[in-house]
Amino acid sequence: MVDLPRELSDSFDQVVRKREAQVLRTAYRILYNWPDAEDVAQEVFLRLHRHGLNRTTSYPPRGRQP
Repeated sequence: MVDLPRELSDSFDQVVRKREAQVLRTAYRILYNWPDAEDVAQEVFLRLHRHGLNRTTSYPPRGRQP
């Protein structure tokens, strides 16, 4: 993996700490298998680390449009 500057590394750590449980629970609700959910969560954070925290892709809102 690429070494990140200290401030980005700290930001990444904060995101992982804040969202790790949420990502794990969501993956488990989809997969109904804890080891697979852990693998998926790890992949999520690896991709986040690889592609960065400053990605500004916006997605259209879900659901009905007014």
